[in-house]
Amino acid sequence: MRAALAGLVLALAPAFAMAQEPVPLDYTNVLAWPRAGVDRFGCMLERDFETRDPRFNCALRNYVNRGHVCATPDTYYEGPEFPADKAEKVMPQLASIAVAYERGQVQSVTLVFRQRQTQTAIRALLNLPQPGAALPANIGAVDIQGCRPEGTTQVCNVVLLQGFDHTGAGDVDCGEEGVTPEPTPQPTGSGGD
Repeated sequence: MRAALAGLVLALAPAFAMAQEPVPLDYTNVLAWPRAGVDRFGCMLERDFETRDPRFNCALRNYVNRGHVCATPDTYYEGPEFPADKAEKVMPQLASIAVAYERGQVQSVTLVFRQRQTQTAIRALLNLPQPGAALPANIGAVDIQGCRPEGTTQVCNVVLLQGFDHTGAGDVDCGEEGVTPEPTPQPTGSGGD
């Protein structure tokens, strides 16, 4: 019995190890990009776009962002550049893609379409739910922009897929420029000394 159990454990070990690895990002599914780790995103760029970032590539493992929005903002916002000439590989209708990072994750993805389209057409192209419907769990908000009237409808050419709210120096107490903020006082005891 023990031998059979040991054999089963050994047989399942590779499957368990593979389950620990995150699923690679699909470069054609931009809805999966928000909140992805910069290491996974960089690996996708290397694998699918033949663009190898010197740091954020498939060799990077267990990346932890150690940046702070006040003290080390360059590190806080670091991540690989999306290659300017590769947007149409993701979708022929795209002119450009911009990716913003915060704390080691994709904070947002901005898609610029070559031609303006109706919001309905954009939602269909991207597989976005209709307004008011639930968004995928990794997307906090969708904003279709760059709209202008055309006949009786609006046509647009920019989509912002936001994974989470941006946190900048203005959103936290960084103190005055060049001055370290005072530490926040810790609450005292409940008075039962």
